[in-house]
Parts: sequence; structure tokens; C-alpha cells
Amino acid sequence: MNGSRPLKQIILVLILAAAVPTIAAEQPADSCKDKASWQKWQQLLADNPQDDSVASLYAFRIGLCSMVKSGMIDTGRATKLFEQMRDAVISGKLEAEGAGRVEL
Repeated sequence: MNGSRPLKQIILVLILAAAVPTIAAEQPADSCKDKASWQKWQQLLADNPQDDSVASLYAFRIGLCSMVKSGMIDTGRATKLFEQMRDAVISGKLEAEGAGRVEL
């Protein structure tokens, strides 16, 4: 295994862990309308173009925001769902890293 991969994985997990709490803590009434938040996620995706976890979370965020916009769910529920998904992704990456099977 390449020695830099665990370090890259740890950094990505930390970025994912930090990205949403700061968005949730600083969110306006509707974080889906927060341009700075979208820019952070677009940069995260640009910095990790081959990472399916980042792409999945970004797509999930888009879908949740669409549901909020259409009135299907409220912002609080969307935030809760996103945080649950983010936590699952982080847990999965940490487990994969422990098993030595993480690729970046």
C-alpha cells in the first residue's frame, strides 16, 4: 500500500467531517440558498473528482435541496438526513481504511 494513501484518506475524512458542521452551524434559514456553502461543496468535488463518496454526498445535497424547494420536506429534516448520510460515509471510509482497502 502506498504510504501517502492513509494520509490522503484521513485528510478527506476530516474535510468531509468539517464541511457540513460548519455549514449547519452557520446556515441561514435555508442552507440550500447559501452561495458560500455551495462554493465549498463545488470546491470539495473539484479537489476530489474521483471520490465517489464526495460525489454521492454532493448529489444527495442537490436532491435534498430540490425537495426543500418543492416543499416536500423542510430544511430541518433535510439537514438531519444529510448529516446521517455524511456520518455513514465517514464511518464507511474509516472502516475501509482500517481494512486497508481505501483508494483515492
